Amino acid sequence: CNIIYSKVLKKIIKTNCIILDYGSSNGAMIEPLINEKKTFFIEACDIKNILSSKIKKNKKFVKFNYSKNFFLKKDSNNKYDLITLIHVFEHLTNPLEDLKSLSKKLNKSGRIFIQIPNFIENPYDLTVYDHTAHYTVESIFNIAMYAGLKIEEISTNIIDCEFSILLSKNEKMKSRKI
Repeated sequence: CNIIYSKVLKKIIKTNCIILDYGSSNGAMIEPLINEKKTFFIEACDIKNILSSKIKKNKKFVKFNYSKNFFLKKDSNNKYDLITLIHVFEHLTNPLEDLKSLSKKLNKSGRIFIQIPNFIENPYDLTVYDHTAHYTVESIFNIAMYAGLKIEEISTNIIDCEFSILLSKNEKMKSRKI
């Protein structure tokens, strides 16, 4: 997560932005964010809250959202400047619908950053029992298109054997049904 932050996210995070770490687990992606000097606000979302007390007590950390109710709750009406999914997307049982729902929570100029395994470069990923899907460049383009998002960047050079994907709203294209 330190590599992701220093090579990608540090360049796109602006002062006073609101960030959501979706599928935050123990907060590994939040750790490098709370040490940044810029002022911004961080929310986390997962099935259970196992964030460290260091994160929970940090002034940049705003709140934890339980994923079970995240898309339903009236009090989660925040619009985010950045949503991160670090090794989460491959676990989702309905990734297209989740991506569509997350895109609705973006500000007009908001972005989604996804980090997922590249099973072509690392075929051992195919043996991970709780990965519900495996992605190729083509499937990533398709799911982004159907979610009404555009790919700003897709890279395999940031972390070996992984896709780093930066998405933004595509005003010309609305989400589609398959």
